Amino acid sequence: MIQMDEFRGILESLSKSHKHLVSETEWNTIEIELSRGYKTYIKRIEQLGIVGQSRVLDAGSGIGNWSFPLASLNREVIAIDSNSTRLLICNEIRKVLPCNNMTLVHSDFANIPLADETVDAIVCYSALMFADDINAVLQEFNRLLSARGRLFFMVDLWHWYFLDHLREARGSKFSYLFSFIIRKLALGRPIFLAKKRIQYLMRRNGFAIVSQGKDGSTSFCKDSMKQVLTFYPEANRNFSPLYEVCALKLDR
Repeated sequence: MIQMDEFRGILESLSKSHKHLVSETEWNTIEIELSRGYKTYIKRIEQLGIVGQSRVLDAGSGIGNWSFPLASLNREVIAIDSNSTRLLICNEIRKVLPCNNMTLVHSDFANIPLADETVDAIVCYSALMFADDINAVLQEFNRLLSARGRLFFMVDLWHWYFLDHLREARGSKFSYLFSFIIRKLALGRPIFLAKKRIQYLMRRNGFAIVSQGKDGSTSFCKDSMKQVLTFYPEANRNFSPLYEVCALKLDR
């Protein structure tokens, strides 16, 4: 059980020892992730209803900002990420916040080294849209989850790139958008994610959506669905570009 109730105090020491390992943009993301505070993640996980599970997979765990709180509320957490530097930082945080029930794994989403139906819940926050093949990842999640297992994820929708990235892009916004589309096409990925596409892939891969909506509004618990605990309040004011889903693995 983690005793420290905040992440914020870790930022200063990490800044001195590990900031040079990542880009400025990535470090800004790490600062945002930790500045929310440990208690905020605990509250959101409790609101979601991912508590008391035997084994939880944090897919795209990064530095562990979801993994550590999940480990406090569940028996075992597997934190998996393809970014070795972020896992290194996560391990440094673990030295400050001892966590005996969390395992770090370096792997991609589509080939997770775990046996079939050995996971009770999967959390994939702001990571699924970076997968080379989202359909293959959802197939893998289905393979790993036990019967009626829980899957929670948040993704950026197509208009996130207009409302956020284009606003901050340097130089020509047209050039930025053009280069983004070319990169997507070169990788064979969908150019933009849309809700209907995600919903179709969920049905195709054996999942039933029980709750969906903007950032902070979803839950596996009916009593919590009216509450909203957003991590991106500026993005939720109008037409939210962030999309959350809570789903259950369907019985075969």
